[in-house]
Amino acid sequence: MDAVVLAGGFGTRLRPLTWDTPKPLVPILGKPLIEWVIRSLPRDVVHVHIAAGFSSEKLERYVESDPLPRKLHLKVEPKPLDTAGAIKFACRDSTADAFVAFNGDIVSSLDVRQMLEFHREHDGIATVALYPVPEDEVSRFGVVDLDDNRILDFVEKPEPDEAPSNLINAGAYVLDREVLNYIPEGRPVSIEREVFPKLAEEGLLYGFKFEGYWVDVGLPETYLEAHRVLMEHECSEESVVGARITDTDLEPPVVAAPMAELRSSEVGPYVYVGERTEINGSVIENSVILSDVEIVDSEIRDTIVAEGCKIEDARLDGCVLGHDAEVCGCNLKGVRVAPGKEAEQDLENEWVI
Repeated sequence: MDAVVLAGGFGTRLRPLTWDTPKPLVPILGKPLIEWVIRSLPRDVVHVHIAAGFSSEKLERYVESDPLPRKLHLKVEPKPLDTAGAIKFACRDSTADAFVAFNGDIVSSLDVRQMLEFHREHDGIATVALYPVPEDEVSRFGVVDLDDNRILDFVEKPEPDEAPSNLINAGAYVLDREVLNYIPEGRPVSIEREVFPKLAEEGLLYGFKFEGYWVDVGLPETYLEAHRVLMEHECSEESVVGARITDTDLEPPVVAAPMAELRSSEVGPYVYVGERTEINGSVIENSVILSDVEIVDSEIRDTIVAEGCKIEDARLDGCVLGHDAEVCGCNLKGVRVAPGKEAEQDLENEWVI
């Protein structure tokens, strides 16, 4: 069995984090986002085909570095092929009888091995992972009409009182090779809008329900949410091995990477601090601070700070800073600062480019 990871998007809603870093390589708790998907695979999945919508030197170098005990294959589409088209293109050289396919921007507690067992126990040719959302949130998603684990229909963004269930497509699938015959050649094909409805009509599509956590990492808010859920479920309350901490109050959960230095500060809850980052005399809450950052005499909340930034005497709330940005002597709220740019005056809900 092979795996396919759909990594075709540009990640524009996460900019400036994805300004010159492919979305699959955006770090989550110090690991590239795509690794959280790949590490969830059973050991007998050896070949992982990464379906990319565009070429990237960083992504190519990552695949060539062979960072995981899997064989990674980068497949760059000649033109946008949508989800089903990308799966068929990525699998064109594979001889596997079945595939597991994932959206590459999902962090979840899905047990892939259990899902595979479920698929083998039923008589369909495709299985969709289904995650329950609160009933008042169903209108944000497509939900399924389910009868004894068989998917009868997909209903796109229904009103809460019209939804057949609260189970959404969680972006993970088991597909028998036969499914590739349902995907036309030479044009974009959506697996959600074209292939799955046809399989449901023929009674060949099943749904595997799971609980726990599920986050679509597509926005700054959900990028922070992914860190929160992983801190709660995958980390100890304080994971600070190798970090230097002096006169600092930690409110768990807090994760600090090796060689990070926290002095005379208040950090947490829900804070990640990257390698070699220095924080002095500051308050940090619900934020992700990546590597090689310097923060002095500042307050930072609900904010993402990329590598190499410098922040001094500033107040940041709900901001995103691209790598090597600088903020000094100002208050920022809802501001995005492009890589290498400086913010030195109070701003709200603006871009610094």
